[in-house]
Amino acid sequence: MITGSGWQRALVSRLVRNIPDGFYRNLSWQYFGSIAAVSFGFLYSLLLARALGAAEFGLIALSLAFTTVVFQLVELRLHEAVIRYVAEFWEAGDHPRTLAAVKLFVLADVVTGLLALGVVMAGSVWAQQYLIRDGRGAQVVVLAGISVFFTNVMTATALGLYRVFGDFRAQALISAAGAGFKLLLAIAVIRWAAADAVGVMIAAIVSSFLVNAFLIGFSFHRFRSRIRVRLSDAPLSLLAHRKQEIFRFVRSTYLLSISMIPTKDLDINLLGFFAPLNVVGTYRIAKSFMSALWTLSDPVFLVIYPEVARMWARRQFAEIRSFVKKITVILGGSALAAYAAASLIVPILIISWMGPEYRDAGSMFRWMTWGLVVWAPLVWVNPLLMAAGRPELLLKSSVIASMFVAALYVPAISLAGANGAAFVSALANPAVLLLSIWIGNREGIVLPDPSRFRMDPEKPAAGKTEHDSSVAVRGEA
Repeated sequence: MITGSGWQRALVSRLVRNIPDGFYRNLSWQYFGSIAAVSFGFLYSLLLARALGAAEFGLIALSLAFTTVVFQLVELRLHEAVIRYVAEFWEAGDHPRTLAAVKLFVLADVVTGLLALGVVMAGSVWAQQYLIRDGRGAQVVVLAGISVFFTNVMTATALGLYRVFGDFRAQALISAAGAGFKLLLAIAVIRWAAADAVGVMIAAIVSSFLVNAFLIGFSFHRFRSRIRVRLSDAPLSLLAHRKQEIFRFVRSTYLLSISMIPTKDLDINLLGFFAPLNVVGTYRIAKSFMSALWTLSDPVFLVIYPEVARMWARRQFAEIRSFVKKITVILGGSALAAYAAASLIVPILIISWMGPEYRDAGSMFRWMTWGLVVWAPLVWVNPLLMAAGRPELLLKSSVIASMFVAALYVPAISLAGANGAAFVSALANPAVLLLSIWIGNREGIVLPDPSRFRMDPEKPAAGKTEHDSSVAVRGEA
């Protein structure tokens, strides 16, 4: 008979057995980087909210929310594509195509980023008149756009490279140091320059430019140390036979990004139409506490995706099944405990730290974080569908769920104000994942059965051609 302690040891042993080498090390570094960055970002939001007041902080929050939605509409979501194709070419030892893929993604990153910045500048006057309703609105929106541009440009490619090559430690340290620098610079301009929203956004531009330049530069340096191929020997034409497949993958992830806008900053933008800036600022504080809680699961996605992508490329379907089951148990229990504790503690902390002006943020926090309990244990769903080369399935789920969620925002805000927006925002992620599981299971991708897949011994694994990849994923003979 197994005793209580023996049963616990046996359960822990089963959960950690056969996890890919380096997974927990990479996960630890990803957690360190994410927790540090979120912690500094959290303190950054608290600093601005306390020093500037709810209305001034609401001006910054609404300007950034508007800018973020514009960038999400215009920019391509390239992080997944970088991991998908760079990992494939690297695993195959095809260095010229590895470099060509990176060149392609960098070019797309820069072009779409500049286009998004242009749209923000063109729309700044409209945002001031109809959304922000503050005389400095257009100026703050433009400054927010420049800051987001420097934060985003080439970042997707750089982060993809860090994760493909397992450089989680370097990426974590740079991200943590960069977030700390942004906080210190904000403290300096508020304390010694008495900066308002405009001054704070100028400081954000400086920190975004410097931090991102170092993050990108170091990733490319590490990449070039591995790829001994000249730029001239890796023309984009090397990808010609895969261009349609890459286009479809990026199109799917881009549309997926658009469909996920209801889970990002749509709630803040819609709230801005109905509520004054001080309510927007209070709501944003609740989201800051929510982001700190969601740190529990966010880093797991960033580590799971490259692991699952490599296992799928090697056709290790049994390993994927075992890995997914264990991750579900581990993250499910962790998320439930975290949500229960946070629901009790966070509202008290908000009043203690921020003062009575932000009292309502406590109830908003409870309404906007319940989805973590469903989302966290299912975080592997999106990486699995993308690793299988089927982002269109995730897109289908996201479009259906997001249209439903987006349709709920206006009546929810009309009936319950900020609390209504909070509840609907929490519904978005669970709805997408549950629908993805149902659709993915019908396609045989969720918990893939090795007997349903074949691999032609004459061809390499990992879907070397578009036809081979699609046949393998669908389990056709």
